[in-house]
Amino acid sequence: MENQEQCIKKRNVWLDIFRYFLVFLVVCIHYNKTIFGISILPLTRIAVPMFFMISGFYMYGKTKEEEIKKSQKAIKRNAIYLLIGFAAVLCFNFLINLTNGTGIKSIFLSLFNPDNISNFIFLSLLPKMSCAVPMWFLAAIFSLSVFHYFLVKYDLTKLYKILIPTLIVLFLYPMFCNVFFSSCYIPSEYTRNWIFTGIPCFGIGYLLSRFLKTKDNNKCFWGYLYVVCFIIFWFASYLENYLLGNTSCYYVSSLIACVCLLLFFDFLFKRKPTNFEKKVSNFFYNWIGAGGSFYIYIFHGLLGTLLQKMFLLNGFYWNIIIFVTCFIFYELIFCTIKFLKDKKNNVEKPNS
Repeated sequence: MENQEQCIKKRNVWLDIFRYFLVFLVVCIHYNKTIFGISILPLTRIAVPMFFMISGFYMYGKTKEEEIKKSQKAIKRNAIYLLIGFAAVLCFNFLINLTNGTGIKSIFLSLFNPDNISNFIFLSLLPKMSCAVPMWFLAAIFSLSVFHYFLVKYDLTKLYKILIPTLIVLFLYPMFCNVFFSSCYIPSEYTRNWIFTGIPCFGIGYLLSRFLKTKDNNKCFWGYLYVVCFIIFWFASYLENYLLGNTSCYYVSSLIACVCLLLFFDFLFKRKPTNFEKKVSNFFYNWIGAGGSFYIYIFHGLLGTLLQKMFLLNGFYWNIIIFVTCFIFYELIFCTIKFLKDKKNNVEKPNS
């Protein structure tokens, strides 16, 4: 885990903060997709591609050695996220089966089923358990980090220029089939994975980061233009939703909106920061952390399900309650670990 000073120098605080908003959009997808009777599902479709793009954006380095180190760190970090998420889901299902008397045999049968193992490798699908659906993203981002590592190691990152348009077209094909040919329905699981969803979005973020490292992107005019373009394409997703229906986990307009957002956040990062922005960055990395959004993502399914069963959740405001509950749960863990580390460092200093 990077310390506070490293985060402030290397990371874009606006991107890291925005990831918490993306997690909130994911909560809306999984629990309540309407506000005042209006569906916000099309607006939430930026969450998944933006997560992948941000991950790819951070993977670019000035040298091959730097990129290899970044990829190796990403593999370890994403493996930890995946193991924590999987362990949490497994324990949750174990307790459910223990309390309702159905036994735990089904859990072990699903874990070691050859079909489930192949589905995990190729489709980023975890065994079918309660609250396991959100874990597909953790499986996908882990597979992506391994894939990107080998591309960097063997100097094959140029393949992204071919893979991105090819896989986007292949992603859109089943969507059009589902809309126009009802007899040719293709489940979303076959396209919502690290290959068809992950590689294009991750690759766009990576190539965009490479492009921006050599370009001047700190002019105010461009910053405002990015925001305007983002708003236009973000709401254009309603048109795609109207034409194609809810058959996709993202739209072409969502991808363009995400690119506009990345350009805008890069513009903010390259400007000379104000004193207020410095204070925000210091507070964020010291008391919240860059990786907290992933842990909130991991636990939102479990805590949300518990809250839903305890209080019969209904309405958009429950999305906020679920998100805030997960955030508080994460903060308690984060601050406890920080306190223990600081205490350990203070004990070691007099002895050194």
